[in-house]
Parts: sequence; C-alpha cells; structure tokens
Amino acid sequence: MHSLRVARGLLGRQFAAIAAVIAFSSILSWLLAKAVDLSVGFRAEEEYASVPGAEQERAYDFRTSERLGALVSGRPVSSDDELVRRIAALLRTRRGPGE
Repeated sequence: MHSLRVARGLLGRQFAAIAAVIAFSSILSWLLAKAVDLSVGFRAEEEYASVPGAEQERAYDFRTSERLGALVSGRPVSSDDELVRRIAALLRTRRGPGE
C-alpha cells in the first residue's frame, strides 16, 4: 500500500514537470517570436510578392496530372510521332492562352 502511494506521488510530480516544461517552452517561444517580429519582422508575404515568376508557380497544379492520366489511359499509341503529338497537345493546354 505504501508503494502505491509513492507511485501516485511520483506520477503527479511527473505530470507537474510536463506541465512546467510545456509552459516554459510556450512562453520562451512566444518571447523569441516577439523579439524577431520587433527586430526584423515577419514579412515573408511582402517579399514573396516581388519574387520573379511567383505568379507562374504551379507546384500544386493537379490539372496536369489529370491530363496525363487521360493521355495514358486512352488508346495505345501506334507510333512515336503520335505520342509526341499527344504530349505537345498536353503541354499547350497546360501553358494556357498567351504563354
């Protein structure tokens, strides 16, 4: 019975230590973020707006993968020339008008 009380006391101390570490880490992280914000600021969006080519970024353009799926799932090509024509057509539609 005595060992059970000791174990419960130890578990309570461990939970208190966990809470203290979480509180300390949160407060310190907030203070560091505030210091960075006051000194140089968080201005990534403003700087990113002037990056050349940002308007052409297509990292998550899923239309291309869908069109490639349609290209592959269609009937088999009879020649390399037909395959090249299909790929060229796909690239033309991906670039869009005026590019």
